[in-house]
Amino acid sequence: MSLIDWAGIACRGIVGATFLIAGLAKLSSPRASAMAVAEFGAPAFARPLLRGLPLVEVAVAISLALAVSSWYGASVAAVLLVIFIVAMLVNLARGRRPACNCFGQVRPSPISGGTVVRNVVLLGLAGWLIAAGPPAPSADLWHWVRSLSSHAQQSAALVSVGLLIALRLLLPGDAEAEPEPEDDEAAPAPRRPSPAAPAMSTAGAVPAATPTQSANASSGRRLTGNGLPEGDAAPVFALPDLSGTIHTLESVLAQGTPVVLIFSSPGCESCQALAPRLPPLVATHRDRLTIVLVSRDTAERNLAKLPDPGDLLVLRQQNYEVAEDYDITTSPAGILVGTDGRIASPLAWGGVAILDLIRTHGADTAHA
Repeated sequence: MSLIDWAGIACRGIVGATFLIAGLAKLSSPRASAMAVAEFGAPAFARPLLRGLPLVEVAVAISLALAVSSWYGASVAAVLLVIFIVAMLVNLARGRRPACNCFGQVRPSPISGGTVVRNVVLLGLAGWLIAAGPPAPSADLWHWVRSLSSHAQQSAALVSVGLLIALRLLLPGDAEAEPEPEDDEAAPAPRRPSPAAPAMSTAGAVPAATPTQSANASSGRRLTGNGLPEGDAAPVFALPDLSGTIHTLESVLAQGTPVVLIFSSPGCESCQALAPRLPPLVATHRDRLTIVLVSRDTAERNLAKLPDPGDLLVLRQQNYEVAEDYDITTSPAGILVGTDGRIASPLAWGGVAILDLIRTHGADTAHA
C-alpha cells in the first residue's frame, strides 16, 4: 500500500475509534445519554429519534473500518460532527456547558472550547477522507491483517481482545450499578436506614425531626427515576445544612413560596457546572421561589466544590435516601414543591432543564 493509503487508514482509524468509544459509552449508560440530549436543548419531539444516536455512531465506526464503505461512513461522520459543533457553539454562547461523551470520551464531561476544537479536527479528517474519494479495496486494514503471518495474526487478535476488555472496564455501565458514581449520573447506592437527625442547640436552628420512612417503601412504589407524579404529597425530610443546622420540608415551605429542590452530588461534573449559577438565581427569585440544593457527602467536600454558596440553602443527605423518596436516580435533577406541600412540576433532568424550571416558575409566580 502507498503512503496515501496508510494515511487514509490512519484517519479512518482515528475518526472510527472516536465514534466507537463515544457510541459504546452512550449505550452502556442510556440514562446519562438521555439527560445529555435534554441538556443540549434538543427539542422534545426530536429526543426519541436521538436515542438512536449511539447506534449510528457505532455504525459509522464499523463502516470506516471497511474500505468498501469508508467513504459513506466518513460522509455521515462529517454531517454528525457539523451538528455536534453547531450545538456546542450555541450552548457555549448561551453560557451553558452540558456534559457529553464528546471526542470519544468514556465518561461524560462538560463541553468547552477545547471540545469544539477537537471536533473541528475530526471534521477536518472526515473531510479529507471525503475529498480523497473511496479508497482502493487493497487500502483496507483487514487486507493488511490477512497479509500477515499466522503468528502475527494471532498476536494482533490478542491485542484486539485486550483492547476490548480494557474498553469494557473503562465504560461506566448503567448508573444503577454504580455505588459511588463520579459522573452526572448519581444513581442511588444500596438503601440504608436514615438515622434520626440529632437535636441542635445552635441559635436559630430548626428543631430536629425524625425523617419518615421512605415514601417509596411505604407506598410499595418501585423506583423509576422519573420523579413523583404531580399532585403527590412531597416526602418530608430533616437534613443538616453546611453548618449543621437542621431544616425540614415544613421549615423551607414556611417562607410561603414554592420550593425548587435540586438534587446534586459533589462528584457529579454537571452538578459542578450548575451549582455556581444557583446563588444569583436565589437573589433574583427570592420573593417568588425558595431554591434548595440537596447534596450529599461532607460539608467540607461540598464547600470545596462550591466555596461561596451565598444565600443558597445547601442541605446534605447521608446517601441518596431523600432522592429515592422523590423517585430520583440521577443528578442534577430538580422538582418543584408547591406551597401546599405537593409536587407541582415534572422532573427536570439536567442543568438546562433545572434553570428553565426556576425561570419559568419564578416568572409564573411573579405574575400570579
